[in-house]
Amino acid sequence: IELSDKYQFSAPTLKSGERRIDAMFAPSDGIGPVYVVEFQAQPNPSIRYNLMSKISLYGEQHPGVDVRGVLVFPETKVDKQNFQWQPETGQIAVVYLEDKFSSERIAESADPFILTLAPLLIEDNTILKQLAPKCWQTVNNPQLDPQIRNNLGAILQFWFMERFKTNTAQEIANMLHVLTPLEETQAYKELVAKGEARGRQFGLIEGEAKGKTEGQLELLKRQITRKFGKLSTSTLEKLDAATPDQLGAWADGIFDAKSVEELLNG
Repeated sequence: IELSDKYQFSAPTLKSGERRIDAMFAPSDGIGPVYVVEFQAQPNPSIRYNLMSKISLYGEQHPGVDVRGVLVFPETKVDKQNFQWQPETGQIAVVYLEDKFSSERIAESADPFILTLAPLLIEDNTILKQLAPKCWQTVNNPQLDPQIRNNLGAILQFWFMERFKTNTAQEIANMLHVLTPLEETQAYKELVAKGEARGRQFGLIEGEAKGKTEGQLELLKRQITRKFGKLSTSTLEKLDAATPDQLGAWADGIFDAKSVEELLNG
């Protein structure tokens, strides 16, 4: 690799939080590849990097294991591939469900696994609502293994709630012909828990960012005061209203500035 003069060397520390794998298939005898599966229903240009990081972390924790990725999209239009991503090398296999399961095939199917995909792949809301009772009855077939039945039921409910976000829980229950109140089902509880977790996570991130900005602001105020003396009301107001990027630029320029006005208006 030959780099131009615009490149600068650094050795940053990357923060690595917990990363949850959507699904993983590992051979029971330990012979063969381990497949890390990521399902992506919303456009995300960085999803391949996200999946590669999970593959790398798992491979680092399990040296010697052949770890491969499977990236599943409901439709090709959801795949907003990052233009910098190199062509697939076999490390990640990409699957588009619409290529395998047309709306007609889903509507005509009696397979509970295929019908679970209905809220993802059937675009017409009217057709989907008409098909909803069949989906629910099929995935709740008493002949299915109880664990499979419960899992498919939870997934189906969750995806219907994601698809019809403006509908109430009772309206979705009526759509599916669910006899049990939807609030008491496992899928509803998991959806609520997911929302609460996201809220807590967002609050922590927002609080951390806010605290960092406030600390940066107070430090800059002290530096300006030491160099130029007591700050005027207008200067304080301008500092308080500044963005983190503005604060950073002023902190970089304070050593060369000859006055507060030159610093803040330069």
